[in-house]
Amino acid sequence: MVCLLLAGLWSHPLAANESAPQSLSFRVLSYNVWGLPHISPARRARLDAIGAAIAKLSPDVVMLQEVWLPEDGRAMAKVLSAAGLSHHYAQASGHSDSGSGLWLASRHPILDVQFHPFTMGRPILIPWHLDWMAIKGVCMATIDTPLGSLMVANTHLQAQYFMRDYEEVILSQAYEVGRVLAKKSREERRPIIVAGDFNVEPDQLASKLMARRAKLSMAGREFEIDAQMFRSAGDLTIDAREVRQLWKEEVKLRTGETLALSDHPAILVDYAISRRTAPPLKSNWRPLGQQAEVVFARIYRRTLAWLDVCRAFGAVLPILLLMGALRARGHGTYRRRITRFFATLCASGFCVWLLHIGWVWGPQTAPQLERQRLEIALDRQTAPP
Repeated sequence: MVCLLLAGLWSHPLAANESAPQSLSFRVLSYNVWGLPHISPARRARLDAIGAAIAKLSPDVVMLQEVWLPEDGRAMAKVLSAAGLSHHYAQASGHSDSGSGLWLASRHPILDVQFHPFTMGRPILIPWHLDWMAIKGVCMATIDTPLGSLMVANTHLQAQYFMRDYEEVILSQAYEVGRVLAKKSREERRPIIVAGDFNVEPDQLASKLMARRAKLSMAGREFEIDAQMFRSAGDLTIDAREVRQLWKEEVKLRTGETLALSDHPAILVDYAISRRTAPPLKSNWRPLGQQAEVVFARIYRRTLAWLDVCRAFGAVLPILLLMGALRARGHGTYRRRITRFFATLCASGFCVWLLHIGWVWGPQTAPQLERQRLEIALDRQTAPP
Protein backbone atom coordinates (compact mmCIF):
# COMPACT_ATOMS: atom_id res chain seq x y z
CA MET A 1 0.00 0.00 0.00
CA VAL A 2 2.82 2.40 0.85
CA CYS A 3 4.45 1.68 -2.46
CA LEU A 4 1.24 2.43 -4.33
CA LEU A 5 0.85 5.69 -2.43
CA LEU A 6 4.38 6.80 -3.23
CA ALA A 7 3.86 5.88 -6.86
CA GLY A 8 0.73 8.02 -6.96
CA LEU A 9 2.55 10.98 -5.41
CA TRP A 10 5.34 10.86 -7.96
CA SER A 11 3.19 10.19 -11.00
CA HIS A 12 1.57 13.64 -11.14
CA PRO A 13 4.79 15.70 -11.43
CA LEU A 14 6.13 13.33 -14.03
CA ALA A 15 2.96 13.57 -16.08
CA ALA A 16 3.03 17.35 -15.83
CA ASN A 17 6.60 17.45 -17.11
CA GLU A 18 5.80 15.08 -19.94
CA SER A 19 2.81 17.18 -21.02
CA ALA A 20 4.68 20.51 -20.90
CA PRO A 21 5.63 21.69 -24.43
CA GLN A 22 9.29 21.40 -25.28
CA SER A 23 9.17 23.32 -28.57
CA LEU A 24 7.05 25.97 -30.20
CA SER A 25 6.56 27.33 -33.71
CA PHE A 26 6.44 31.10 -33.55
CA ARG A 27 5.56 33.23 -36.59
CA VAL A 28 6.45 36.92 -36.63
CA LEU A 29 5.44 39.45 -39.28
CA SER A 30 6.97 42.93 -39.47
CA TYR A 31 5.88 45.57 -41.94
CA ASN A 32 6.27 49.27 -42.65
CA VAL A 33 2.71 49.97 -43.82
CA TRP A 34 3.38 53.48 -45.23
CA GLY A 35 0.60 55.06 -43.22
CA LEU A 36 1.51 58.70 -43.77
CA PRO A 37 -1.68 60.79 -43.59
CA HIS A 38 -2.30 63.17 -46.52
CA ILE A 39 0.82 61.87 -48.31
CA SER A 40 0.71 58.13 -48.98
CA PRO A 41 -1.90 57.20 -51.62
CA ALA A 42 -5.12 55.30 -50.76
CA ARG A 43 -3.97 54.95 -47.15
CA ARG A 44 -7.21 53.69 -45.69
CA ALA A 45 -7.92 51.21 -48.49
CA ARG A 46 -4.36 49.88 -48.37
CA LEU A 47 -4.47 49.39 -44.59
CA ASP A 48 -7.76 47.52 -44.91
CA ALA A 49 -6.17 45.20 -47.45
CA ILE A 50 -3.06 44.81 -45.28
CA GLY A 51 -5.14 43.79 -42.26
CA ALA A 52 -7.02 41.16 -44.28
CA ALA A 53 -3.76 39.82 -45.76
CA ILE A 54 -2.10 39.58 -42.32
CA ALA A 55 -5.07 37.70 -40.87
CA LYS A 56 -4.69 34.98 -43.52
CA LEU A 57 -1.09 34.29 -42.45
CA SER A 58 -2.01 33.43 -38.82
CA PRO A 59 1.07 35.05 -37.24
CA ASP A 60 1.78 34.95 -33.51
CA VAL A 61 3.14 38.51 -33.37
CA VAL A 62 2.70 41.43 -35.76
CA MET A 63 5.00 44.45 -35.54
CA LEU A 64 4.06 47.38 -37.77
CA GLN A 65 5.75 50.69 -38.44
CA GLU A 66 4.20 53.96 -39.68
CA VAL A 67 0.78 53.43 -38.14
CA TRP A 68 0.61 57.16 -37.45
CA LEU A 69 -3.10 57.70 -36.84
CA PRO A 70 -4.94 56.18 -33.83
CA GLU A 71 -7.96 55.36 -35.98
CA ASP A 72 -5.75 53.30 -38.30
CA GLY A 73 -4.47 51.33 -35.31
CA ARG A 74 -7.99 50.74 -34.01
CA ALA A 75 -9.18 49.50 -37.40
CA MET A 76 -6.19 47.15 -37.65
CA ALA A 77 -6.83 45.87 -34.11
CA LYS A 78 -10.44 45.05 -34.97
CA VAL A 79 -9.48 43.00 -38.03
CA LEU A 80 -6.64 41.12 -36.30
CA SER A 81 -8.67 40.46 -33.14
CA ALA A 82 -11.10 38.48 -35.27
CA ALA A 83 -8.11 36.42 -36.44
CA GLY A 84 -7.02 35.61 -32.88
CA LEU A 85 -4.48 38.40 -32.31
CA SER A 86 -6.46 39.97 -29.50
CA HIS A 87 -3.63 41.69 -27.59
CA HIS A 88 -2.53 45.08 -28.94
CA TYR A 89 -0.27 47.97 -28.12
CA ALA A 90 0.25 51.29 -29.89
CA GLN A 91 3.05 53.60 -28.77
CA ALA A 92 1.58 57.10 -28.52
CA SER A 93 3.06 60.28 -27.05
CA GLY A 94 1.75 63.38 -25.43
CA HIS A 95 4.40 65.44 -27.23
CA SER A 96 3.30 64.63 -30.77
CA ASP A 97 0.12 63.70 -32.57
CA SER A 98 2.06 61.12 -34.54
CA GLY A 99 3.73 59.32 -31.63
CA SER A 100 6.25 56.75 -32.80
CA GLY A 101 4.15 55.02 -35.47
CA LEU A 102 4.97 51.67 -33.82
CA TRP A 103 2.11 49.18 -33.43
CA LEU A 104 2.05 45.66 -32.01
CA ALA A 105 -0.43 42.77 -32.00
CA SER A 106 0.03 39.39 -30.32
CA ARG A 107 -1.83 36.09 -30.19
CA HIS A 108 -0.45 35.57 -26.67
CA PRO A 109 -0.86 37.89 -23.66
CA ILE A 110 1.38 40.96 -23.46
CA LEU A 111 2.83 41.05 -19.94
CA ASP A 112 4.75 44.31 -20.10
CA VAL A 113 5.63 47.07 -22.55
CA GLN A 114 8.46 49.61 -22.35
CA PHE A 115 9.40 52.36 -24.77
CA HIS A 116 12.87 53.85 -25.07
CA PRO A 117 12.94 57.15 -27.03
CA PHE A 118 16.02 57.88 -29.10
CA THR A 119 18.44 60.59 -28.05
CA MET A 120 19.10 61.97 -31.53
CA GLY A 121 16.75 62.90 -34.35
CA ARG A 122 14.44 65.59 -33.00
CA PRO A 123 16.05 68.99 -33.82
CA ILE A 124 14.73 70.16 -37.20
CA LEU A 125 17.38 70.43 -39.90
CA ILE A 126 15.40 70.27 -43.16
CA PRO A 127 11.69 70.91 -42.49
CA TRP A 128 10.31 68.60 -45.18
CA HIS A 129 12.36 65.66 -43.87
CA LEU A 130 9.48 64.65 -41.63
CA ASP A 131 11.19 62.25 -39.21
CA TRP A 132 11.60 65.08 -36.70
CA MET A 133 7.82 65.08 -36.22
CA ALA A 134 7.81 61.58 -34.69
CA ILE A 135 8.91 60.39 -31.27
CA LYS A 136 11.15 57.64 -32.56
CA GLY A 137 12.48 54.86 -30.38
CA VAL A 138 12.31 51.13 -29.68
CA CYS A 139 9.17 49.53 -28.24
CA MET A 140 9.87 46.37 -26.18
CA ALA A 141 7.07 43.99 -25.18
CA THR A 142 7.21 40.83 -23.06
CA ILE A 143 5.04 38.09 -24.57
CA ASP A 144 3.72 35.17 -22.49
CA THR A 145 4.00 32.11 -24.76
CA PRO A 146 3.12 28.50 -23.81
CA LEU A 147 6.86 27.81 -23.62
CA GLY A 148 7.72 30.83 -21.47
CA SER A 149 8.08 34.57 -21.82
CA LEU A 150 10.14 36.22 -24.53
CA MET A 151 10.70 39.80 -25.61
CA VAL A 152 9.86 41.32 -28.98
CA ALA A 153 11.19 44.73 -29.97
CA ASN A 154 9.82 46.96 -32.70
CA THR A 155 11.71 49.96 -34.05
CA HIS A 156 11.92 52.41 -36.94
CA LEU A 157 15.20 54.27 -37.38
CA GLN A 158 15.77 57.64 -39.03
CA ALA A 159 15.12 57.68 -42.77
CA GLN A 160 17.70 58.68 -45.37
CA TYR A 161 16.89 61.42 -47.87
CA PHE A 162 18.32 62.57 -51.16
CA MET A 163 19.74 65.78 -49.68
CA ARG A 164 21.10 64.16 -46.49
CA ASP A 165 21.74 60.60 -45.31
CA TYR A 166 21.63 61.37 -41.54
CA GLU A 167 24.50 58.93 -40.95
CA GLU A 168 25.15 60.07 -37.39
CA VAL A 169 21.47 59.93 -36.38
CA ILE A 170 20.98 56.39 -37.70
CA LEU A 171 24.23 55.24 -36.10
CA SER A 172 23.24 56.73 -32.75
CA GLN A 173 19.78 55.17 -32.84
CA ALA A 174 21.10 51.75 -33.90
CA TYR A 175 23.64 51.80 -31.09
CA GLU A 176 20.91 52.70 -28.59
CA VAL A 177 18.76 49.78 -29.73
CA GLY A 178 21.68 47.39 -29.30
CA ARG A 179 22.67 48.75 -25.89
CA VAL A 180 19.13 48.78 -24.50
CA LEU A 181 18.35 45.26 -25.73
CA ALA A 182 21.66 43.93 -24.41
CA LYS A 183 20.88 45.35 -20.97
CA LYS A 184 17.30 43.97 -20.98
CA SER A 185 18.36 40.50 -22.08
CA ARG A 186 21.17 40.37 -19.51
CA GLU A 187 18.87 41.44 -16.66
CA GLU A 188 15.81 39.37 -17.58
CA ARG A 189 17.45 36.41 -19.39
CA ARG A 190 14.71 36.35 -22.00
CA PRO A 191 15.18 35.64 -25.70
CA ILE A 192 14.63 38.54 -28.07
CA ILE A 193 13.14 39.00 -31.51
CA VAL A 194 13.72 42.50 -32.88
CA ALA A 195 12.15 43.73 -36.11
CA GLY A 196 11.53 46.92 -37.97
CA ASP A 197 12.54 49.37 -40.63
CA PHE A 198 16.23 49.95 -39.88
CA ASN A 199 16.81 52.21 -42.91
CA VAL A 200 20.29 50.69 -43.31
CA GLU A 201 21.33 47.44 -44.93
CA PRO A 202 22.80 44.56 -42.91
CA ASP A 203 26.38 45.15 -44.07
CA GLN A 204 26.46 48.81 -42.96
CA LEU A 205 28.13 49.95 -39.75
CA ALA A 206 24.92 50.94 -37.94
CA SER A 207 23.25 47.58 -38.55
CA LYS A 208 26.33 45.57 -37.59
CA LEU A 209 26.87 47.62 -34.42
CA MET A 210 23.25 47.15 -33.34
CA ALA A 211 23.41 43.40 -33.94
CA ARG A 212 26.75 42.74 -32.27
CA ARG A 213 26.13 45.03 -29.29
CA ALA A 214 22.98 43.04 -28.43
CA LYS A 215 24.42 39.70 -29.67
CA LEU A 216 21.68 39.38 -32.26
CA SER A 217 21.67 37.11 -35.29
CA MET A 218 20.08 38.04 -38.60
CA ALA A 219 17.05 35.87 -39.34
CA GLY A 220 18.07 35.68 -43.02
CA ARG A 221 20.54 36.87 -45.63
CA GLU A 222 18.12 38.40 -48.11
CA PHE A 223 17.23 41.48 -46.05
CA GLU A 224 17.59 45.05 -47.21
CA ILE A 225 16.55 47.86 -44.84
CA ASP A 226 13.62 45.91 -43.36
CA ALA A 227 14.79 42.98 -41.28
CA GLN A 228 14.36 40.75 -38.25
CA MET A 229 17.03 39.65 -35.77
CA PHE A 230 16.91 37.32 -32.78
CA ARG A 231 18.83 36.15 -29.73
CA SER A 232 18.45 33.08 -27.53
CA ALA A 233 18.69 33.43 -23.75
CA GLY A 234 18.10 31.50 -20.53
CA ASP A 235 16.51 28.10 -21.10
CA LEU A 236 14.96 29.02 -24.45
CA THR A 237 16.74 28.72 -27.77
CA ILE A 238 15.44 30.39 -30.94
CA ASP A 239 16.18 29.38 -34.53
CA ALA A 240 14.92 31.09 -37.69
CA ARG A 241 13.55 28.35 -39.96
CA GLU A 242 11.95 30.20 -42.87
CA VAL A 243 12.11 33.81 -44.05
CA ARG A 244 9.86 35.37 -46.67
CA GLN A 245 9.45 38.83 -48.15
CA LEU A 246 5.82 39.43 -49.07
CA TRP A 247 3.55 41.80 -50.96
CA LYS A 248 5.93 43.54 -53.31
CA GLU A 249 3.51 43.34 -56.22
CA GLU A 250 0.59 45.67 -56.92
CA VAL A 251 -2.95 44.60 -55.96
CA LYS A 252 -6.41 45.88 -56.73
CA LEU A 253 -7.91 47.73 -53.75
CA ARG A 254 -11.59 48.08 -52.82
CA THR A 255 -11.49 51.59 -54.28
CA GLY A 256 -10.68 50.16 -57.71
CA GLU A 257 -7.10 51.49 -57.64
CA THR A 258 -4.18 49.18 -58.37
CA LEU A 259 -1.29 49.89 -56.00
CA ALA A 260 1.37 48.14 -53.97
CA LEU A 261 0.25 47.67 -50.37
CA SER A 262 3.29 49.65 -49.18
CA ASP A 263 6.59 51.05 -50.37
CA HIS A 264 8.30 48.34 -48.28
CA PRO A 265 8.09 44.53 -48.34
CA ALA A 266 6.57 42.67 -45.41
CA ILE A 267 8.98 40.38 -43.54
CA LEU A 268 7.58 37.03 -42.36
CA VAL A 269 9.79 34.74 -40.28
CA ASP A 270 8.92 31.33 -38.85
CA TYR A 271 10.94 30.69 -35.70
CA ALA A 272 11.40 27.44 -33.78
CA ILE A 273 11.66 27.98 -30.03
CA SER A 274 12.87 25.02 -27.95
CA ARG A 275 13.23 24.47 -24.24
CA ARG A 276 16.95 23.94 -24.02
CA THR A 277 19.63 26.05 -22.43
CA ALA A 278 20.95 28.66 -24.84
CA PRO A 279 24.70 28.52 -25.44
CA PRO A 280 26.75 31.38 -24.01
CA LEU A 281 27.00 34.24 -26.48
CA LYS A 282 30.06 36.34 -27.18
CA SER A 283 30.28 39.35 -29.41
CA ASN A 284 33.35 41.31 -30.42
CA TRP A 285 31.49 44.58 -30.95
CA ARG A 286 34.20 46.91 -29.62
CA PRO A 287 36.04 47.47 -32.95
CA LEU A 288 32.70 48.52 -34.43
CA GLY A 289 32.19 50.85 -31.48
CA GLN A 290 35.59 52.38 -32.19
CA GLN A 291 34.57 52.97 -35.81
CA ALA A 292 31.39 54.65 -34.57
CA GLU A 293 33.44 56.92 -32.32
CA VAL A 294 35.44 58.05 -35.35
CA VAL A 295 32.22 58.82 -37.24
CA PHE A 296 30.82 60.89 -34.37
CA ALA A 297 34.08 62.79 -33.92
CA ARG A 298 34.25 63.59 -37.65
CA ILE A 299 30.66 64.80 -37.86
CA TYR A 300 31.09 66.75 -34.60
CA ARG A 301 33.97 68.72 -36.13
CA ARG A 302 32.00 69.25 -39.34
CA THR A 303 28.98 70.49 -37.39
CA LEU A 304 31.09 73.03 -35.48
CA ALA A 305 32.51 74.31 -38.76
CA TRP A 306 29.02 74.66 -40.22
CA LEU A 307 27.91 76.67 -37.21
CA ASP A 308 30.42 79.42 -37.96
CA VAL A 309 29.64 79.42 -41.70
CA CYS A 310 25.87 79.54 -41.22
CA ARG A 311 26.05 82.25 -38.59
CA ALA A 312 28.28 84.40 -40.81
CA PHE A 313 26.21 84.01 -43.99
CA GLY A 314 22.94 84.23 -42.08
CA ALA A 315 24.02 87.60 -40.72
CA VAL A 316 25.58 89.06 -43.88
CA LEU A 317 23.04 87.96 -46.52
CA PRO A 318 20.09 89.91 -45.06
CA ILE A 319 22.16 93.11 -45.22
CA LEU A 320 23.07 92.45 -48.85
CA LEU A 321 19.44 91.68 -49.67
CA LEU A 322 18.27 94.88 -48.06
CA MET A 323 20.86 96.94 -49.93
CA GLY A 324 19.88 95.31 -53.23
CA ALA A 325 16.17 95.85 -52.57
CA LEU A 326 16.68 99.54 -51.78
CA ARG A 327 18.82 100.04 -54.85
CA ALA A 328 16.32 98.34 -57.19
CA ARG A 329 13.24 99.95 -55.65
CA GLY A 330 10.89 101.32 -58.30
CA HIS A 331 12.98 100.12 -61.24
CA GLY A 332 11.82 97.73 -63.95
CA THR A 333 8.49 96.49 -65.17
CA TYR A 334 5.72 95.16 -62.97
CA ARG A 335 6.61 91.57 -63.85
CA ARG A 336 10.27 92.18 -63.00
CA ARG A 337 9.35 93.72 -59.65
CA ILE A 338 7.16 90.68 -58.83
CA THR A 339 10.03 88.36 -59.75
CA ARG A 340 12.41 90.34 -57.53
CA PHE A 341 9.90 90.19 -54.68
CA PHE A 342 9.63 86.39 -54.77
CA ALA A 343 13.39 86.03 -55.21
CA THR A 344 13.91 88.22 -52.16
CA LEU A 345 11.34 86.18 -50.25
CA CYS A 346 13.11 82.92 -51.09
CA ALA A 347 16.51 84.38 -50.21
CA SER A 348 15.12 85.62 -46.90
CA GLY A 349 13.82 82.12 -46.14
CA PHE A 350 17.27 80.76 -46.91
CA CYS A 351 18.79 83.27 -44.49
CA VAL A 352 16.36 82.21 -41.77
CA TRP A 353 17.31 78.57 -42.38
CA LEU A 354 21.02 79.40 -42.10
CA LEU A 355 20.43 81.24 -38.84
CA HIS A 356 18.37 78.30 -37.57
CA ILE A 357 21.28 75.92 -38.29
CA GLY A 358 23.78 78.28 -36.70
CA TRP A 359 21.84 79.17 -33.57
CA VAL A 360 19.32 76.36 -32.97
CA TRP A 361 20.04 73.07 -34.73
CA GLY A 362 23.83 73.18 -34.42
CA PRO A 363 24.05 74.10 -30.71
CA GLN A 364 21.64 71.24 -29.92
CA THR A 365 23.22 68.66 -32.21
CA ALA A 366 26.93 69.19 -31.50
CA PRO A 367 26.68 68.31 -27.77
CA GLN A 368 24.59 65.25 -28.65
CA LEU A 369 27.32 64.03 -31.01
CA GLU A 370 30.03 64.47 -28.41
CA ARG A 371 27.97 62.83 -25.66
CA GLN A 372 27.25 59.87 -27.92
CA ARG A 373 30.93 59.46 -28.73
CA LEU A 374 31.88 59.56 -25.05
CA GLU A 375 29.09 57.14 -24.14
CA ILE A 376 30.31 54.57 -26.66
CA ALA A 377 33.89 55.04 -25.46
CA LEU A 378 32.83 54.37 -21.85
CA ASP A 379 30.65 51.45 -22.90
CA ARG A 380 33.55 49.86 -24.75
CA GLN A 381 35.61 49.96 -21.56
CA THR A 382 33.00 48.83 -19.05
CA ALA A 383 30.43 46.62 -20.82
CA PRO A 384 30.58 42.89 -20.07
CA PRO A 385 31.74 40.66 -22.94
